Amino acid sequence: MARKKVILREQILDAAYHIVKTSGFHRLTARHIANDMHCSTQPIYLEFANMVDLKQQVYYRIEKEMMGWMIRKEPYDSDPLISLCFGYIEFANVETGLYKTISVDQCEIKPLFQDFIRTTFLSAMTEDEKYATLPREKKEAILSQLWLLTTGIASATASHLVDLDKETCRELLENQIQFLLEKDSLKDVFD
Repeated sequence: MARKKVILREQILDAAYHIVKTSGFHRLTARHIANDMHCSTQPIYLEFANMVDLKQQVYYRIEKEMMGWMIRKEPYDSDPLISLCFGYIEFANVETGLYKTISVDQCEIKPLFQDFIRTTFLSAMTEDEKYATLPREKKEAILSQLWLLTTGIASATASHLVDLDKETCRELLENQIQFLLEKDSLKDVFD
């Protein structure tokens, strides 16, 4: 009779997610997970191809969490870009540990995070008449420069360096978008 699995994939993911949320990706090792779960590392390597695979799965869970903040049934604003920015800023202020992990301690998941941001914002721009007809290069440049402002606001408010009300934050984002739309030559800072 085959032995029944005692430790399941989902339990390992839960433990790994908890470690990342409280301590960052740099603390996510098989040994730390095993210690947290009071087991050996064997179940981890039976369920996941390697630690890169596990880290990607944890990242996708964080991405799903961020998506819930950024894309809502009731958007933060009628402008989809401002709504996405507000969602990310809100995520940073409520899920500070995850925000720090995703924005500062990115390690191997940096390309996944950049792809997520690029895809999410470009999709929103493609679906909105205000941005839909812009050339892709301009969309990407707007995205990258708006992202700099958004992460600055998120970092400053999450660390309590500044206390911005929603109206001031909206005004900053609107002004930046307007400036970027009117500017002829823009640089994509993600390049």
